[in-house]
Formats: sequence, structure tokens, C-alpha cells
Amino acid sequence: MPVLQVTTTELTPTSSTSTYYATLIKIIEKEGSVLNSRYGCIYPLEPYKDVNDIIYDAIFTPLLTERTFSQLSPNIQQTIIPGGRYVCIAFIYDPDTYFSFYEKLRNHVLAQQELFESQVYELYMPATLTMEQEKKFIVELKIRQKQETQNSSEKVVAHSYNSLPELPH
Repeated sequence: MPVLQVTTTELTPTSSTSTYYATLIKIIEKEGSVLNSRYGCIYPLEPYKDVNDIIYDAIFTPLLTERTFSQLSPNIQQTIIPGGRYVCIAFIYDPDTYFSFYEKLRNHVLAQQELFESQVYELYMPATLTMEQEKKFIVELKIRQKQETQNSSEKVVAHSYNSLPELPH
């Protein structure tokens, strides 16, 4: 997924991301591209003590066009969130329950025999679209399975379909 992202150093899941997101919006509008209503953040998969220990590395917005942006400042880059298999959890954003959902996802990843990458991708999507309703967001946290694990599990699945047990005569 192509994204435009800005590096951050002090934001947590309970902080306001408005200033950083506004920076991304201005660049997209200035370049004449199409604005996406979703945005997300990236942070390391680690054993945090609480939600305020999570510090974002970057905030991003998915790009809807294949445009290359020119003259970006050093803390802003156009990049790609890699495709592949992800394990994820989605929920309505609430600062009081965010950390418990993160822990569920982290514990699930740790319990798996497969290897996962060390980045958490967090994606926010509006859950309400009218101004009359209270603003709510759906949060999706996802962690990518490492490529070599994906390939080996695909081989196992392919092998199991190709090697049917012999039927009795």
C-alpha cells in the first residue's frame, strides 16, 4: 500500500495527531492528489507497560493515486507498507481499552510458532460519517508475518493439497 508518512518522536495513541495529519493533507492537496479519509501510525512491537509508553515512529495516510511527490522535507517520505499476511485486531477506539487490544494482539503473535516483523501498523478509519453523530474511529492494529514464514506456510498448504492419501482398493 503506497503511503505518505511523516516521522514523529513524541506521540502516543492518546495524543492528538491533528498537526501531523494536517501536514500530510496539505502536501496531498498541494500536489493535486486525492485525499484519503484514513490515516495510521507505525510503532515498534514491544512489551509496553501501558498505552502512554507506546511512541509512534511515523504517521501516514494511504495514497489513492500513483503520483510521486516532489520536494518533500527530510521528515516526510513517500513509501510503501508491504503486502503480505498480517495478523490483526480491530476495535472502536477508546483510550481506556486500546492497550488491552494491543496486548491481545501481541500475546497472539508471541504464542505463534511463525515469525512476525517488529512493526505494528495502526490504521484509523471513521466509524461515523455524519456530523450529528459523535466522532468514532475503528482502529485496526496489524503485524506482518515475515516473508520466509509466509513462503514456507504456503508450501505446506500447497503440498497438503497435492498429496492426497491413497484410497483403499
